Amino acid sequence: MRSLTHHLTHSRRTLPRAQRTYKHPSKQISAQAPQMRSRRFIDAYAEAPPYLRSYVQDWLEKNQQKLDLTSNEVNAPGNSSFALPAGVVCMSASDIESFLVQKAEVHQGVLHGIGKLRLPSDCNPLEVDGFILEPHTQSTRPGLGRFKEVACGGYDNRPYKYLYVIDEEGLHIVREFTECEKSSRGIAVHSLIKTHGIIGGEAFFDVVEPSRVYINFGSSRYYPTSVQQMENTAKYWLACGYDEVVAVYSSRDLQNKPYGMKDRYGKNLPNVIYRRAENVMSLNEIQPIDKQSLRTKVTFDSKCYG
Repeated sequence: MRSLTHHLTHSRRTLPRAQRTYKHPSKQISAQAPQMRSRRFIDAYAEAPPYLRSYVQDWLEKNQQKLDLTSNEVNAPGNSSFALPAGVVCMSASDIESFLVQKAEVHQGVLHGIGKLRLPSDCNPLEVDGFILEPHTQSTRPGLGRFKEVACGGYDNRPYKYLYVIDEEGLHIVREFTECEKSSRGIAVHSLIKTHGIIGGEAFFDVVEPSRVYINFGSSRYYPTSVQQMENTAKYWLACGYDEVVAVYSSRDLQNKPYGMKDRYGKNLPNVIYRRAENVMSLNEIQPIDKQSLRTKVTFDSKCYG
């Protein structure tokens, strides 16, 4: 049996730790996000940002021309390529208009037919701030039209990547290479766009056709949990004014195999095209493509794939 002296000594050692924890400036955020990293991890992580930011700032200085909206390199292709689309989802004007009234409709906590509002996952609590990137954030929602001023570039061309988050208010984007002192990476992350979200991912805006956008679901903070979530996210982009959305995903059980890096970047990426259409016989139904007769009609960036 341990002595009384031992217990008193032990209690004196542990008390300062508890005091330091309660004095932590991010106490409120930590209390709201019990699934986030431990205190020991946070203390070690907080020392890393200056080194990481230095690396990113060096990159920004060397590649400043690429970040210019008027850069001549906007059409540079990325390293990824697309497989023949698994299908085409057509939405009529009346079907898209249904999103205009969904803001007020919540079915068992599910917003926009996508999912529930939630805190970000798998991130440092110090990187949860919905205001620091507000000056750089563009927002829209069904009925307001698509984003007015974006940098356009090929899919997987990182300087032209935008991060997006959908919440109860609408669709929000920030260019990834936006400098941010609060970020451990030195640049934008999803949890610094919105402190709560339904789903998030990455977006690339087409150079040739302004009404076409490529999206994936690569956000560890606001990750997808089902194929239906990804489908309805693509439809939400259509409802925000885009005529064509190329969604990079494949149909599978995300509970057994979560959406990951290989789903969004690589060769022959699986994808589904979402388009506005009138007089569609069966709304929202995926129409398989005839690989023989329609093969040459599937194009991206003026190039035929497949």
